[in-house]
Amino acid sequence: MKALKYISYSLAGLWIALDIAYLTGIGELSILNIAMSVTMSAVPLVLLFIGVFHQKRVLGYVAIAWMIVSWVASLAQTIYYNMDHLQYLTVSFILQGITLLFWALWLFALRSKPVAIVVFVLANLLFVYNLLAMVSLNPFNAVSQRNLIFWVGVEQLSAACWYQCLALTALWLMLRKKAIPSSGDDQETSMPCDENVPQAIPVSAANGNVEAIRGLAQLYQQGIITEEEFQRKKTELLKQI
Repeated sequence: MKALKYISYSLAGLWIALDIAYLTGIGELSILNIAMSVTMSAVPLVLLFIGVFHQKRVLGYVAIAWMIVSWVASLAQTIYYNMDHLQYLTVSFILQGITLLFWALWLFALRSKPVAIVVFVLANLLFVYNLLAMVSLNPFNAVSQRNLIFWVGVEQLSAACWYQCLALTALWLMLRKKAIPSSGDDQETSMPCDENVPQAIPVSAANGNVEAIRGLAQLYQQGIITEEEFQRKKTELLKQI
């Protein structure tokens, strides 16, 4: 479980590096504009990581709403500036429409394993699409176009890292759902494991409390419970010894 988190963080870092390289390479934006563009894309991803990996669903919903609003604005801008290019507009509408659907599904993936599976599959399809788009670029065009083609390829690779990062995040959600039974309560908090831990670990006497703490430590190391849950439950058990 922890490996998925670290790989997701690494891919996110690679995506940011490639995105900065692309925006710098095309040479059309100032440093301030590049910083703002990367920040506007990175912040919702960080919020989504916190919402998923640390079970702060509210922040996850904020990140998803942020991305949906951004993509709606992007779609509206594309339509406005390309009204005379019907073929390009149609392709852009389809691609951005799929991306909007992807983020809309994330609203439910935070609580539903089947939707998380759909998000995982869709993220991998978008990942493969961007890789194929990068591979299909023709590096043997005129010299004047090679620089542009190179940076377009960097952009496609950056997008592929972005979607693979999200695919692994969805995979983590799928696996975590298996480890934590759902209570089915609409008032589920950001710490759904709390009610299950005492049932799984016997607490009867001093020795039982020590064993319970060891069991909690194992659950924490496996990523099944958060550090906050572990510390709080450990404190409660120590007071009973």
